[in-house]
Amino acid sequence: MLRSVTGLLLVLTVAACSEPELPNHLRSVKEAGKLTAGIEYAPSRYEYGPQGPRGFDYTLIAGFADYLGVELALIPYYDDHSLNAALAGSDIDLIVSSDAGSQALSADMVSGPAYAGTAWAFSARLDDSLRSAVFDYFATLRQQRVVAKMQNEWLTPATPLQEADIPAFILAAAGKITALKEQFSAYDSDANWTLLAAFAWQLNQWEDAGETAGAVEQLLILHEKIPSRIPAAERMMMTLAAWRTGLTHLEDCRELTSRQGGNNDRWLDVKQRYPLLAVKDVYRHLDYGYADGADTVRFTENIQQYATTLETLSEKD
Repeated sequence: MLRSVTGLLLVLTVAACSEPELPNHLRSVKEAGKLTAGIEYAPSRYEYGPQGPRGFDYTLIAGFADYLGVELALIPYYDDHSLNAALAGSDIDLIVSSDAGSQALSADMVSGPAYAGTAWAFSARLDDSLRSAVFDYFATLRQQRVVAKMQNEWLTPATPLQEADIPAFILAAAGKITALKEQFSAYDSDANWTLLAAFAWQLNQWEDAGETAGAVEQLLILHEKIPSRIPAAERMMMTLAAWRTGLTHLEDCRELTSRQGGNNDRWLDVKQRYPLLAVKDVYRHLDYGYADGADTVRFTENIQQYATTLETLSEKD
């Protein structure tokens, strides 16, 4: 009897040792040396600034990659639906999206930490090891009150955008028209080169060619999200508005334009409604709530003025 029990224990031990190791999401990320995350593009959360990618959510996900000791690969998305759908694939480790996305989690997704209008989510097909590491990371941040400090830094109202400084722009563009035309005509887009150059000037005054290229590429990716039926010039202005405030707020404004009898494919009609996104009696009836629409209008008008100036300078060059 003793011999049979001993033999059984030996068999079980050998069987346990020979079982294949269960998948471990966290270990896979560390072995690959890379964390791949989908992130929603939105002002102050994840955007391209003069020094490259920046924002509240960006800082947190970059900090998590550092916490794991791996490289961060970010894939931007411009709406919750596309972001959530990306997680169904096998190449995304997690997503960082607005609460609207987290409230619509499918059965294939599990939620992670939520804070200040943002939530992280993971695929339900994978184990909880990476998700647990995220919660540990946030626990450390909260103990140090890092999230609260970052919220004050990133989500407080920014200084109002100034009007276009045309004299300074003309001075900076002097002698560069041919080079600017070559640089910004090289992009595969129906966008006028003057608008792309003006956008880059508004962004960082052409100070960093690498950051400018990255920002323009992101802008053109966003451009593809705007309905192609809209005429090119109108479509580009809507793209710029979406860059400043987010695609979801552009869609809110286009819906509001339609409700009020305007043409939601015409930029002039949509632009007139943008300031209403800051009016409580209006934005509380919209899907994505408040946005500083007046700032968005100023942003697009500045770029339009810079582009018009470039066109005039180009004719004289």
